[in-house]
Amino acid sequence: MSDIPPPTAEEAWRAANEQLRRVVELKDAEIAVLKVLLEEERAARRLLELRLAELERRLGMDSSNSSTPESKESIAAKARRKAERLTSQRERSKDRKPGGQKGRKGVGLTPAPKGERTEKTAEPPAECSGCGHDLAGARQVGADWAQVWDIPPITVEKTHWLLPTPACCGCGTTTRAAAPFGQAGSVVYGPNVNAAAIMLLALGDEAMKAALQGEDVLCVDETPVNVLRKNTDESGQPLPGQPHIVSVRTPDERLVWLKPIGARSKEAIKALGVLDGYAGYLVRDDYKGWAQFDEQLAGVQQCGAHMIRHLAGVRDLHPVEQGWAERVRTILLQALAAVGQAAADDRDRLDDDLLVGLRARYDHEVNWGEITNRHRDWHDGNHPGYRLARRLKVKAEQVWPFTTNFTVPFTNNASEQALKEPKRHQAVSGHWHTMATLSRYCRVRSYLVTTKGHGIRAIDAIP
Repeated sequence: MSDIPPPTAEEAWRAANEQLRRVVELKDAEIAVLKVLLEEERAARRLLELRLAELERRLGMDSSNSSTPESKESIAAKARRKAERLTSQRERSKDRKPGGQKGRKGVGLTPAPKGERTEKTAEPPAECSGCGHDLAGARQVGADWAQVWDIPPITVEKTHWLLPTPACCGCGTTTRAAAPFGQAGSVVYGPNVNAAAIMLLALGDEAMKAALQGEDVLCVDETPVNVLRKNTDESGQPLPGQPHIVSVRTPDERLVWLKPIGARSKEAIKALGVLDGYAGYLVRDDYKGWAQFDEQLAGVQQCGAHMIRHLAGVRDLHPVEQGWAERVRTILLQALAAVGQAAADDRDRLDDDLLVGLRARYDHEVNWGEITNRHRDWHDGNHPGYRLARRLKVKAEQVWPFTTNFTVPFTNNASEQALKEPKRHQAVSGHWHTMATLSRYCRVRSYLVTTKGHGIRAIDAIP
């Protein structure tokens, strides 16, 4: 038998209590680990939810709620827009004949007066249009007229000069006649061709820059284009950056200047030279490349169409939580309507109380959008609603100039429209071969669109 006495009741209780304590400590450690894993799981799940929300936001982006161009919309967005367009069209009456309706005033060329036209007489008809009888010797009962405007064929006069080379009777030296242009044995362009090229290349840009810098309001924008062979550096490597076409124009089409740049950078935009020293109003989007000129300007108008689309995009994230975005959108559209009505009434400013009320409502809603989204999670940082509200608050003075200066348009549609034709050209051709060919295209396009804005048809503008 063992000499160890059995534990007392107190010792047995303490041993059991110690064992229970160790079990509890182990369980507490397990629970702590599980809590950490649970928090990590929750964080990962929240991150996935935010990423899903961002993907859904991007999938829902189209030309109506973002800066996505129609050409890059999804198939579903294009189908939805087409369906909306079809449902909004009026149903054509079955009794309505195609073409212009009776009483409609036609639009066409105005006949040129005698001093500006060449008179010609057409060959008389040989047969009667009614019975087919021979009309030779028929009595003339009148004459109608028609005018045809056309350009005479442009021909290149190729003159082959013979250069006499007589020999001196005294010393026998031969003296060749001087070539009118260039050197003997060479083919060169004549002075008329060279003069036309110099005028188009040099005077065109400088004259356009000077004209644009004298305007009170300019609209600017840029768009990427495809160039097959970009310019190269000294080592023959293509220069970095994506080529763009820049549009600088007046709100109407009086002056339209298109210019290529090798990259969408602040340096490339500044190098254009057209905004150096410009002190008027600039209508633009929020790209920083244009913001470098803000301090010298009389004012900046942020493109209202961009703001309306961005507000619609935030509203679509959650119509209730982001209802402030829809209210701001409504306020801006009400301000635009008020400006239109005032202009129609031959007034050059809005009623002071009306403008103060619109601005106060705008400030209130934008402030609410900032507050309600300040701590709202998003997968990459700040919530889109917070970013937009913050931008509209900080840059509010660039949102409202159209309400105090009616010559400043609400949108930058003018510049965007000027870039539609180059984009259409690229959609057909695929690319430009070099920056030089792109530059020539821009110069010719600028000339033709500007002359059209002055009421000059292309057929008359071509020398």
